[in-house]
Amino acid sequence: MLSLTELKKPEITVTNNNFMKIKVISVNQLHGEKARLDVRVADLSGTHNIMVTNEDAFHLFTIGTSLLIMDFLKRNNNLIVTTRSHIGTRADITIPKEILEETPSSSSIQSVLDSPLKTKFENIRGKIVQYGPLEDRTIKSSGESIAYRSMTIKDHSAKVRVALWRDNATTEHIKGQVVQLSSCSLTEFQEQKNISANKGGTILQVDDSDLLLISSDDSEEESCLIRNGTIDALMKCSVYSACSKATCSRKKLTEDQKCPKCSMLCNTPVKAYTAKLFVTEGNNNKIFTFFHDSILHLLTARSATSTVTTSNELSSILTGLLPIHISFHSNADIITSVRVKRPKQDD
Repeated sequence: MLSLTELKKPEITVTNNNFMKIKVISVNQLHGEKARLDVRVADLSGTHNIMVTNEDAFHLFTIGTSLLIMDFLKRNNNLIVTTRSHIGTRADITIPKEILEETPSSSSIQSVLDSPLKTKFENIRGKIVQYGPLEDRTIKSSGESIAYRSMTIKDHSAKVRVALWRDNATTEHIKGQVVQLSSCSLTEFQEQKNISANKGGTILQVDDSDLLLISSDDSEEESCLIRNGTIDALMKCSVYSACSKATCSRKKLTEDQKCPKCSMLCNTPVKAYTAKLFVTEGNNNKIFTFFHDSILHLLTARSATSTVTTSNELSSILTGLLPIHISFHSNADIITSVRVKRPKQDD
C-alpha cells in the first residue's frame, strides 16, 4: 500500500499491485468534452487530488466515503482513476482534524483547463514561473484606464497564464512564490485558455512545500529527482545592480547602467543576489550556484532580512544561517529550486 504522501514524491512509480486507502473529502464535477471528477482525498499521512475519468464509478466518490483503489495511474504526479481501476468500499477512515485543516481542497491546473469557459474557482494553487511588468489597459466600453499584469503559474499537472487586474495587478509578488487564487474565472484570449483575477478575486502567498519544489523555469522540463542536502559553507556571494524589468530576470547591468538583455538604460535598478554555496549530500560534496530567487527563499525561510545592499552584508547573514538543510532541484551546478527544511536538533 502506498500513502498519499509517498505518492506525491516524483520518484515513486505505481504498478498493478499498488493500492491506496483513502477518504473522499471534496468532489468537483467537470463538464468538458468528457465528464470527469476532480476529487480531493485524504489518508492518515495527508491529502491529494485524484482525477476520476470512469463515469460508471462517479457514484462511489461521495464526500465522507472511504475507498480502496487499485490499478490507478500516476502521470506527472497526478493520480488518475480509469475504467481499468478497481474500486472497493471499506470501513470508515478517521482523518485527523489537523490533516484536513493543513491543506485546503484545491483544483489542479489541468482540471481547471479542462473546465468550461466562465467557470469560477475558489481555490487554485501554483508556483509563479513568470511574472510580467505592470501595465495600463484601457476598457473600450468606458475608456477607463486600469492596472494590468500577466503571470504564469504551474503545478504538477500543467501551467496556465493568469491575467491580473486592478488591485491584484498592483499587489507585488515574485517569481518562485506559491500562490493561492480564489474567486477567479476561466476565460479565453487569442484561442488560449487563461485565468482572470478581476474584481472579487484574491491572490495570496501560501506555504506549500510540495509545489515549492517545482522548477521556477517556465521553459524547463520538470526534473523528477528531488535531492536532499545541507549547505555547510559560503564560498562566495555578490550583491549587484540589476535591470528592473521582469522579463530581464534581474540581468546584471553594465558599468554604464545598461541591461545586456534589453539594451535599455536602467534608471531604477534593483538589487539582486548570487552565491556559490558548498552543499553536502551524504558522502558527496559539491559547490552550487544559487541565484536571486533561491537566495531570497533561504533568507525568508529563516526569517532573515531580505533587503540586502552589499556583498559583505549578504555574506554575514548567510554565514549566520549555516548550516541550512534543504531539498532542491539542480541543473548541472545551478540550483533551479530549493526548499529549506527544519533545522536538525543536534546542530
